[in-house]
Amino acid sequence: MHRDAVRSSRRRAEVSPGHNWVTLGVVMRLPFLRCPVAFPLLCTLYSTRKHARRNQAKRLYRKHRTVCELALLMVRVVVRWAPGRQFRLIGDGSYGTHELANALCPTSLYAALRRVSLVSRFPLEGATYAAPSPRSGRGRPRVKGAKLPSPRLLLALYSLNIAWFAHHVEDPGAWVRSRPWYPKKHVTFSDMLAAARHDILAEPIPSRPVAGMAASETGAPALSEPNPIDFAPRLTA
Repeated sequence: MHRDAVRSSRRRAEVSPGHNWVTLGVVMRLPFLRCPVAFPLLCTLYSTRKHARRNQAKRLYRKHRTVCELALLMVRVVVRWAPGRQFRLIGDGSYGTHELANALCPTSLYAALRRVSLVSRFPLEGATYAAPSPRSGRGRPRVKGAKLPSPRLLLALYSLNIAWFAHHVEDPGAWVRSRPWYPKKHVTFSDMLAAARHDILAEPIPSRPVAGMAASETGAPALSEPNPIDFAPRLTA
């Protein structure tokens, strides 16, 4: 049994039986279509941590792998196919984890994954911090700087009109949990059709245009068309 993302809402979670596939697709714009489409490249089957007793088949993996771990494996495969290209991974809240963000950032431990950036949802009450001050003496160096206001407090400070039915607030900061520290920026969208609904997109690279970041997630035309290849992982049943 898995959570049905189509029938579920913010207040109620619906479950459905069946297989869950983590699919990695490339976002493409075709001249005869108005909106971009995602063509699947790779897919892996996700299994729960607890193995069903009535299931006589062997486990797919030696150890349990989460959705983000499966997505990271597929990203590492695709990155090897194009050594000189930049990639951008676009996912929903399921992929906005610390482990995946630390792996897909300019300071990643894997050299090949430094060419991949992650765009995912960010919580409204998420803690962001400024850059740490340089080390001035003996002792352990600082991991994070001064605490910045939460995205909820920044909703009414800045705004920018883009080709989409929403407002946004840009806040350059850092999403810190453990080393390595990396800068990030998030964009807050307020949906005009749903009251009290705010979606935040976060990306570790601060030099990315805001309009291009918004267009990648919503399909709206960007003010500055980005060069990297867009990936869209999906969890489908």
